[in-house]
Amino acid sequence: MKLSKYIHPVLLFILSYVFIYPIFQNSGLWASFDTPFHVTMIAQFHNALRNVYFPVVWMQGVANYGLPFGLIAHPLTSYFGGMMTLVTQNPIVSYKVLWLIFSF
Repeated sequence: MKLSKYIHPVLLFILSYVFIYPIFQNSGLWASFDTPFHVTMIAQFHNALRNVYFPVVWMQGVANYGLPFGLIAHPLTSYFGGMMTLVTQNPIVSYKVLWLIFSF
């Protein structure tokens, strides 16, 4: 295999990390109007996945908008964050890692 095949993805990952690095310097969250909401969603998905409740329907937690909305709103990133929180045991770290992955 050619090494040049991997140069672009590696450079893109490094560039992504340069832009995301500041959020890993602080242990808390940065100032944003929806960051606490997303971290709470990740924590709720983590709790549901840990208790083997699938598919996750977060109706009794944050943002109770009604049955259909709970099934389709933010599921992909919340599932990724919930599964990652099973490993990290910290929804804030999971949220920051998701920023790195999705910026890549």
